[in-house]
Amino acid sequence: MAATIELKDEAEGKGVATSDFYFARIGDPIPVDFARDGGARPYGPGRLPSRPLAVSERFKRVFVAHSRGFCVVRTGDVMESAKGINRGWRSRSVRRLSDADVPMRAVGLLSLSPDSLTLAASGGGTVYFFWVPSLLNKQQEPFFSCSLDEGSSVKDMKWLKKRQNSYILMTSRGNLYLGSIDGRLECLMDNVDAVDCSAKEDYIAVARNDSLSILSSKLNEKFHMALSLQPWTGESDEISVKVDSLKWVRPDCIVLGCFQLTSNGMEEGYLLQVIRTRDGNFFNASSEAILQSFCDVFPGIVDDIIPAGRGPHLFFNYLEQRKLAIAANRKNVDQHIILFSWSLGENMNEAVVVDIDRDNWRPRIELQENGDDNSILGLCIDKVSMDETVRIQLGVDDQRDLSPFCVLFCLSLEGNLIMFNVAWYSPLPSPSCFVDCVLPY
Repeated sequence: MAATIELKDEAEGKGVATSDFYFARIGDPIPVDFARDGGARPYGPGRLPSRPLAVSERFKRVFVAHSRGFCVVRTGDVMESAKGINRGWRSRSVRRLSDADVPMRAVGLLSLSPDSLTLAASGGGTVYFFWVPSLLNKQQEPFFSCSLDEGSSVKDMKWLKKRQNSYILMTSRGNLYLGSIDGRLECLMDNVDAVDCSAKEDYIAVARNDSLSILSSKLNEKFHMALSLQPWTGESDEISVKVDSLKWVRPDCIVLGCFQLTSNGMEEGYLLQVIRTRDGNFFNASSEAILQSFCDVFPGIVDDIIPAGRGPHLFFNYLEQRKLAIAANRKNVDQHIILFSWSLGENMNEAVVVDIDRDNWRPRIELQENGDDNSILGLCIDKVSMDETVRIQLGVDDQRDLSPFCVLFCLSLEGNLIMFNVAWYSPLPSPSCFVDCVLPY
């Protein structure tokens, strides 16, 4: 019988100001495609992909979806092109730099297997599987494909680590499937809102019907908990709260992204809930879970920039070596990149939102060329492609060279690839400066 874990405490998420982190943009944004090359605007309102970007550290490649399929490009090539090292590349798009350009209709999702050997690309209700070494040799045909039989599309996909070549797949109708790259899909359950897998084991977390369940690798329910999903604005009888995204970022921490759903089907606002355990073990029946809520962590949410029902909208990439997460939201048009830390909080395994107090150290995503709002459609981290130091200015005559600990890849709504070196600077330990609510970023 599955154990029950109760949320014992609820608290408003805190913020902390720091100068520990530095983002240095790598050159200029690179367009995915140029109109003069016959390419349409990559991501129009009716064809917004949920995950159009993937990065392979193993093969040092970037995979980018566009209006006619997806392309594969060397990580070093896009970085050099952005910096203008090869002047002949400065005017090239990602597609023109690519090793392979695979034609495909309406790519919605790109997902690399844990070993980077297989790339899954969804189009509507079909998932196509490509052997990555073959793509590097310009072979464009998938070796396998599977299709949904319910007339829906692929909403999200997660690879399993111990079940080799297996994955779970969630549809736009909320059905959850288990599949493998050479077999049929097995339907596990319906009415699923969001899903994710644990970082190291094949435990599966499922948000469904206002509850959170954890399934073992053999698909047995290990525990469940009732979620606290209360409207934070408006009349409660006219608004419900739905889970949009689920991120199991640490063994002791699960993050939920939620929006308010109105009676006429509109999505409003965005709330982050961080669920953590006191003893760091979700699988202990006596565990007590603590809920932290971050109401205004994404200050520029525009409800209709992406049509309702086209989530998940949350990106949440965790870096274990820094106990840091880099987050973004597809509906957020201001202060696009948000940081969370698990090392700057007052309590053990407490998440805090980080405010970089030096304005010129923050990451910036500019407005679109026509002046319209911009947002992030894809966000990935590469921990192996740093090949240079970055110089920071601390004072008039004080400069320091830092070694980046990762490269951040962002794909914007207008179809530009933007890259940042992310570095850490901490001369002396100092007390954290906490506030009672989320600091303005």
